[in-house]
Amino acid sequence: GLDDTRLAFPIMLAAHIVVRPIRSYFETLRERANYDQLTGVLNRDAGRTIAKMEVEKYAENDIPLAILMADIDHFKKVNDTYGHPAGDEVLKKFAQVAGSALRRCDLLCRWGGEEFLILLRGTLQDEAIQIADRIRRRVESIIFPPYEKCGLLTVSIGSASLPPGKLFDQLAAEADRALYRAKHEGRNRIATLPAG
Repeated sequence: GLDDTRLAFPIMLAAHIVVRPIRSYFETLRERANYDQLTGVLNRDAGRTIAKMEVEKYAENDIPLAILMADIDHFKKVNDTYGHPAGDEVLKKFAQVAGSALRRCDLLCRWGGEEFLILLRGTLQDEAIQIADRIRRRVESIIFPPYEKCGLLTVSIGSASLPPGKLFDQLAAEADRALYRAKHEGRNRIATLPAG
């Protein structure tokens, strides 16, 4: 009857008011679980989950895919000289600069510390190296806070591409070895591993 309708309306309104913040709260929690709070890019767990699925899908369909592993050169010196808040600013700025050099289909994730993993969908090794060099040149060309008085930062990048049957962990490990090769060869460069 009319009394039931009058009673039901405030209850439905109250439920809407209460449930909506709870839903927003859980959406916020889910976002925090997937994104690095400092840089705003995917965190390692979320990035690894997505990249693993993508590598499997692309390998199964024989579609090219590449992974870059990027590491900010001499990052420890930033923390030691200017403190961790300055290091945090450098990481945030790096994520912005690297992200600006990528395509919309690419994935950027903070892998740990000052290391970032980048997944390049539908990308052959030659194109991956071009994208890596675009990131490297952009990083090299800007002044990072707090570097106004002492120079520029650089980045070293390792690249690995997807041959048929290769799993994500193998591809990421190959990109990581290529990164260390870039570091060993003098930093501020892109490296790959020799074929075979």
